[in-house]
Amino acid sequence: MRTVDDLHFHIGSKAYKFDSASASAVDLPLLLPLFMALTQPRGTFDVEGYVDQCALWHCFRAVE
Repeated sequence: MRTVDDLHFHIGSKAYKFDSASASAVDLPLLLPLFMALTQPRGTFDVEGYVDQCALWHCFRAVE
């Protein structure tokens, strides 16, 4: 079974992996709507803006 740590997410023009070790309990309520948006067809949700606004970049690592 795959976990969220195994997936690549495209935020802006780059691919990122979720780093669960960097996420804290305070981040969890903010991450739920983000993951819901990332798993839906592309729409009007501004993923990059949301990650910036909620200061969630520490939860992601760029895929090289």
